[in-house]
Amino acid sequence: MRGKNSVTARAWYIHRQSIMTAPRAIVMAGLLAGGTIGVAAQTPKLDEVVRRMGSYLEVYEGRLALVVAEESYLQSFEYVGFSGPSVAGSRESAALPVGSARRTLRSDYALTRAPDKEAWVGYRDTFEVDGKSIRDREARLERLLTAGNTASAARIAEESSRFNLGNSIVTRNINVPTLVLEMLHPRNQWRFSFTKGGDETTAGVRTWRVEFKERERPTFIRNTNGRDRPALGSVWVNPVTGEVWRTLLRWDSDPRGTIAVTYGHVPKIEPLVPLTMSERYPPGQSQLTGDATYSNYRQFQTGARLVNP
Repeated sequence: MRGKNSVTARAWYIHRQSIMTAPRAIVMAGLLAGGTIGVAAQTPKLDEVVRRMGSYLEVYEGRLALVVAEESYLQSFEYVGFSGPSVAGSRESAALPVGSARRTLRSDYALTRAPDKEAWVGYRDTFEVDGKSIRDREARLERLLTAGNTASAARIAEESSRFNLGNSIVTRNINVPTLVLEMLHPRNQWRFSFTKGGDETTAGVRTWRVEFKERERPTFIRNTNGRDRPALGSVWVNPVTGEVWRTLLRWDSDPRGTIAVTYGHVPKIEPLVPLTMSERYPPGQSQLTGDATYSNYRQFQTGARLVNP
């Protein structure tokens, strides 16, 4: 557990500083979802489908206000090289257990746009760990964001991150369900190359599986030494409307990982929203996983100007 791979993984994080030629920090990815555009009379070409996807993201970036969902997040750790009994650590400890462990987090998850940064921001406010309340349940994020106080909301999200299982091995802020939508927004599409992977049916909808690969530097994902971690993956797009129904993000350099997200419709929210998120990190002889579901979506409005965190 203390070998070379775990040391590399322990150092893993997303560089949080803005770089003039780079996209905004990944933690600012948030909910981008959206509407319909004109229907083509014939089978579109790849560049047209990518353009339609971009138009979809732009339209719903403008229409979507503030959205809060309840996130149920099951995290697990399995040390493949160990066959003895499991010994779990404390809830607050970042140290890995011996053998295997599971942790369930329940949080309010807010998605909003920081207009000054032209990006989406996601905030977690964890209120329950393994069935035990860690604070009184209250709509803290909603209250702060409607008041325009994103700085305090960011501090809440930072406090909540300490409950992540396996933080000492994989420290991450890329577990944001709409990350790929931010990466493939028109303001960032120039950073990627695209190819058509095939035709598939997703949630009963005919989609194109479009493969993307990051080609520009510096990259969205970097480690503590500033080393680039080029991203690649797939996005399942309705070729007529540009709607995104599924995304898969991965990177091949150590520590490797994948994040898969599915989208769908929920009551009272017009655009497609994340329904599930699944992340996998295999540091060394271990497997760290996270599976989140999103429910109880609600949308609220604010006339206050959002303040950068």
